[in-house]
Amino acid sequence: MYDLVIRNGVWWTGASLSERRDVAIQTGRIASVAKEIRRLGLGALDAAGHLVTPGLIDITCTCIPA
Repeated sequence: MYDLVIRNGVWWTGASLSERRDVAIQTGRIASVAKEIRRLGLGALDAAGHLVTPGLIDITCTCIPA
């Protein structure tokens, strides 16, 4: 059983948009990306119509040391 399964999101690898995929999260890490994940998760999120990314850093933020 996974901690969380994100279903039906459009998977984005940074290079291109891919097809809809399910993403399974286990102990804070991506455990599986597949067209359909049949194993249950403790939680589930329907991401239909949303973009799912493996990680995204907001490069518009500027941090200035004090």
